[in-house]
Amino acid sequence: TMDKAVGVYEKVSVIEQSYQDFLKN
Repeated sequence: TMDKAVGVYEKVSVIEQSYQDFLKN
């Protein structure tokens, strides 16, 4: 369902954010 897709998208966004921070350091 849409909720599941949104949940996955949010997780991916958080992971991407963490990855960006990781690259900065």
